[in-house]
Amino acid sequence: MNAVREQTVAWTGTDGVRRKFVFEPDEAGEYWRVEYEQLGETWRQVGREPVEDVAIDTGSETTTGNPVSFYRGP
Repeated sequence: MNAVREQTVAWTGTDGVRRKFVFEPDEAGEYWRVEYEQLGETWRQVGREPVEDVAIDTGSETTTGNPVSFYRGP
């Protein structure tokens, strides 16, 4: 059995601000989508919502469930 673990997607916007979505599992097996912005060396939480399922589409395939894999880009 795979352990449920946190998944992160990070990017830098055209405004130069570094952001990330972190999908955090809870005890019930569901996830919270938490949004952060980077301020200097620290991250500031700017949003949070519950989600029922996490799927990341890499353009070549869609991976769902647990664990989720990531496309690292060219």
